[in-house]
Amino acid sequence: MKIPEMAGEQVWLRDFARWGYPDWFRIVVGIAELVSFLLLLVPPVAGIGAGIFAVIMLGAIFTHATHNEFSRLPFNLLLLIFSVIVIYVRKPAFKVRPAFCCTRTLNDSAIAKWIESGIGGLQQYRSQQKV
Repeated sequence: MKIPEMAGEQVWLRDFARWGYPDWFRIVVGIAELVSFLLLLVPPVAGIGAGIFAVIMLGAIFTHATHNEFSRLPFNLLLLIFSVIVIYVRKPAFKVRPAFCCTRTLNDSAIAKWIESGIGGLQQYRSQQKV
């Protein structure tokens, strides 16, 4: 079964062959672009989609730069910049959540209460800090 031809498909076939990439790589790049586009539509995972697209743009920039196609670089650089902006704005998707002990303040923890009642050193420290 043959996949229906898309507009401009011959151009991409020619370009990927000229760059020395195998035909399957063109399909992988297309699927990665489609996946990144779909992920960009879902806000919680938009940063991941932008990250995938940034990798694709880095590959495109490398390909165009090594084949003296400098006229194509500005557009790829612009798309890379936009991807990095989305990654930065959506960085909570990449954040590692801190451990439970790090999310609580010292005043609320059971250990701090134990230290205050038993040693009193924490109270002295706090009174010095308020001065």
